[in-house]
Amino acid sequence: MTFSELIKRVAELAGCAYYTNSGQGEAEVPIDRHDLDKCKRVVNDAVRMFISDSPVKGSKWMRRLMLVTFDPTGGGVDNIDNDPARYMLPSHFGGTVDGPVRYAANTTTGAWIEWADEAFIRSRRTPVVNTGYPLFAAILPYEPSSSVLTSSRRWEIIVDPQPVAAHAITFPYTLHFDDMRIEAGEADSGSSTTLVDSSRTEADDFFNGWVMRIVDGTGKGQVATITDFSDGTFTFAAVTTAIDSTSVYVIEPAGNLHPAGRQFDDAVLWACKAAAETQFESVMGNHMQYYRQVALPNAHAIDARSGPRKLGRHGVVQERIWTTVTYNPRT
Repeated sequence: MTFSELIKRVAELAGCAYYTNSGQGEAEVPIDRHDLDKCKRVVNDAVRMFISDSPVKGSKWMRRLMLVTFDPTGGGVDNIDNDPARYMLPSHFGGTVDGPVRYAANTTTGAWIEWADEAFIRSRRTPVVNTGYPLFAAILPYEPSSSVLTSSRRWEIIVDPQPVAAHAITFPYTLHFDDMRIEAGEADSGSSTTLVDSSRTEADDFFNGWVMRIVDGTGKGQVATITDFSDGTFTFAAVTTAIDSTSVYVIEPAGNLHPAGRQFDDAVLWACKAAAETQFESVMGNHMQYYRQVALPNAHAIDARSGPRKLGRHGVVQERIWTTVTYNPRT
């Protein structure tokens, strides 16, 4: 289920869903920013609760394989400070590495790479930065380059020697959840390629790559990918019907799905209903009880079945026994 679908379910329970200006349309995410912010927090809290309620040994869906591709030029989108040896890891990486680091298949290199302490790598890079096939890698919290004390929830990987080829490395890790995002509002004006909402104060380019849906008013049903955002103006490829002041929009990142996968849709949905029950006074019912007693055990059973099964009889070893054969002819 997408973030918007989960928010709509919560908004329906709380009585704050948007049903178009006529009040007769299909349920949509709240347009009121206060209600939308509350629903976003409820759904994100629900996903965190579902993850916290994972089995003792963790859920299988959280076990992922990271792929990092080197860019010897230092100009890749994941490079940090144009350093070919430093790479930003995705936001869902929380610093937990679950196994060895290896060169990816078909990398055509016989070199081995192993985990090391970040201080060890920096000491090797202090006198001179060597280049070649990386032999060591370290994970460390990302600290933005700034004269002001800053913090970040992201992590980076640093390798040594500095890569000389566009090889890739892989390592297993545990997925961590940060949050899902979505916004909505009403247009002040627009055109076939722009939508203006002067109330938006986010930084330039903040929404680049997000998907915009017009859910009410002029252009209802149109979908476009945002190519630029600046001073409250969204720019996108031309749509059929020009946007105007009656247009109501919803924007979210592409593929804005909860992280657990479709087989856990029911459990995540009931987690959202349970969280809504605790945070909205108007939501009444036995949602938390159903989540704890039915949806969550079912999710654990689904997770247990998701691993590969062994074929044949378990615990029985079939083997051939050889013994010496002596021939005794009849006399």
